Amino acid sequence: MKSVKVTSCDCKKIVLSVQQNGNCTAKKVSNTETELKEKTSNHLKDEIRGIAEDYIDEEDMDEFLESLERVITETTTTTVKVNDTPVYMPKGFKYLDGAIESKNYRIIDQEGNIFTWVPERTLKYGRLVKGFFVSTYEISKGAKRTPKSIEGAMPWVNISKPKAIEQAAKLGGRLLDGQEWDAICEECAETVGEFKVYKDSAEIGNYWNSAGSTQTLETTGKHVICGISNLAGNCWTWTNETDGKLAVIRGGSYIDDGNYPMASRFNRNRNYRNFNIGFRIVL
Repeated sequence: MKSVKVTSCDCKKIVLSVQQNGNCTAKKVSNTETELKEKTSNHLKDEIRGIAEDYIDEEDMDEFLESLERVITETTTTTVKVNDTPVYMPKGFKYLDGAIESKNYRIIDQEGNIFTWVPERTLKYGRLVKGFFVSTYEISKGAKRTPKSIEGAMPWVNISKPKAIEQAAKLGGRLLDGQEWDAICEECAETVGEFKVYKDSAEIGNYWNSAGSTQTLETTGKHVICGISNLAGNCWTWTNETDGKLAVIRGGSYIDDGNYPMASRFNRNRNYRNFNIGFRIVL
């Protein structure tokens, strides 16, 4: 495949362009303004390589990744103390609630968006996942079509993956990686048991066969596990995970049986939209 070279593009625009159109690869990156959060160099490389491998010549990939690393020069995080405990915090957020030592504490920004901390863990298949903040709630649509992570709102569904990526960037975030969803599943399994996470989630989510189900999409804030609501059922969640050229959604929805549990995955075209597919944001 032929690379398309650019002379100046910030990291956010590179990622969005590659994800949506595949028309922007970086031989040279000169603008250091970025809204893309870096967890670690390796995490960034893995994420961008997965996004860009269909669009960039293999011989250009290393230089592309090196350019992206160089552009991320401004930190987007800070560390504050809560009860004398240093706490990692994205800029613009403050501690909300939850015991730091119990790991699933929450943070909030000035607009009321709430995120939950998911601690670092090594997955059962050996992959190390760094700690991250995930939207406590399924993302809903605020005023002027702004993404919100708030309680009591209808999830933003009928949105394609490229549009979900675009909306996540407005909060300085991105979609969940597949491994991050797996990390959430493993942590929740320690609380509610593996069967309810990996086999049948009807008892812990909103499915058509859940007890008392209205067989409709619920507002955000219900079925809270590990400080995060509506992980099972309600609406499928777009992720950065891919299967070939198809995008991967996770978690099941209200029109599904509980046998599409929290850990389930399903493939869709990235431009597909439906009334039972939404998204979450990772900072």
